Amino acid sequence: MAITIAEQLHILVVDDDEDDFFITSEILKEIEQYQCKVVWKATYKSAIEELLSSKFHIVFVDYRLGAKTGDQLIEEAIKKGVDIPIILLTGKGNAVVDKSATEKGAYDYLVKTDISAESLERCIRYALARYQSRHALKKSEQKYRSIFENSKDAMFTLSEQFEVMDINGKGEKVFGTTREKVLSTSILKLFKNSDTLDKVLQMLNEKDELEDVEVELQTHDDVEHLGLLTITREKDEEANSYLQGVFHDITEIKKAEQASFVAEKFESTQRFVKMLAHEVRNPLNNILLSLDSMHGADDETKELYSEIVRRNSLRINELIKQLLESFKTYDMVLKPTPLIKIVQEALIASHDRLMLKGVQLKKDVDSSLLILADEEKLRMAVTNFFMNAIEAMVQDKGILTISSTKKDGSVDLMITDNGCGIDPEHLQRLFEPYFTTKKNGVGLGLSSTMAILRSHNATVDVDSEIGKGTKFVISFLQ
Repeated sequence: MAITIAEQLHILVVDDDEDDFFITSEILKEIEQYQCKVVWKATYKSAIEELLSSKFHIVFVDYRLGAKTGDQLIEEAIKKGVDIPIILLTGKGNAVVDKSATEKGAYDYLVKTDISAESLERCIRYALARYQSRHALKKSEQKYRSIFENSKDAMFTLSEQFEVMDINGKGEKVFGTTREKVLSTSILKLFKNSDTLDKVLQMLNEKDELEDVEVELQTHDDVEHLGLLTITREKDEEANSYLQGVFHDITEIKKAEQASFVAEKFESTQRFVKMLAHEVRNPLNNILLSLDSMHGADDETKELYSEIVRRNSLRINELIKQLLESFKTYDMVLKPTPLIKIVQEALIASHDRLMLKGVQLKKDVDSSLLILADEEKLRMAVTNFFMNAIEAMVQDKGILTISSTKKDGSVDLMITDNGCGIDPEHLQRLFEPYFTTKKNGVGLGLSSTMAILRSHNATVDVDSEIGKGTKFVISFLQ
């Protein structure tokens, strides 16, 4: 579909959260440069169907789409021949997620909390410009020249020796010098990281092309530029080989992302300190009151207050012990272990609670799946997930479903309940120390569990709906 914007810009937004979609669509309407006609799809399957049957200028995809992710949708759409600029929306900055998405074909990514009419307009404008730039590389030299000169990305041509033959205006800014000065110089000198340079050269030797490889360039004016590099090997009219390249500068995006991450980390630390102070203050007040009351008291009363001091001192000591456990980096002895064995041992540990709560168990775990695990510690972590699921369900009406699947690069364990669900505003804080919604909870169980999973090179994805239940997906990266 040609990206020629007339009066309307057709946009598809893929997000399983209706509130998030509403916010995004309202911001899109604020963009004065375009009249945005927005279509919403809430599921992975319906989004793929819409992409294959409809025409859009640009697509925004949320990273979390239930059991699947936005970068999986991008990868499948491209495999099915969808040729539309796709931009990934993430809940917070995550370098691994962002890199994976761009490698699989995302044109750009935005952090949801940073979205504004200005950032969306700029992102759309740059994505459309990149789309035009990529397709221009495959057209004739005459058509290519106009796009080449006006592209918002740095574009250049290189000899087989990687010497610059031509460069556009944006390229002059990125390279930090004029076209005349950069001609015939080697682009290889600009690579800051030798390992990245070796990767680029290897990919070109093997495939004659590379697409959206993240690189860092140290340019002629000593400014560092982080961006995505695309290079293809072409032939001119005389059948001589040369290289065409596009460098999409993401330096400012990364700076904004880092600033957002620092602010979020600061807010998280503030919440943690307040909760810790609250947990310690109560037993500490009991100790101080008891010590004040001991003055002038008889021996029997002093003994009573001494017991209160001892009991509350132990409480503070236990809080500190649990806190240290939640941040502990466990020394793991990882061995190939059947996943079904971990599940069965955790179910045995949870048996009494399952029976007392009248929970129906549905289990479908592939007995052939192996993971690297420290059996004892991973059993503790999985048991914790089971216990939380059991507690969330109604007496004699609960259904706990445990299943597994194997994907490229991971083995996934799914734990699903039909309980009360988790409030969306609590999801982001679920694994924070001292965060709990339980009346008598301390809030260190899931943070300790997360420490164990990190030591197993595992990640956790949570999908929950109030009144319907929660699904935890534990992915053991292979």
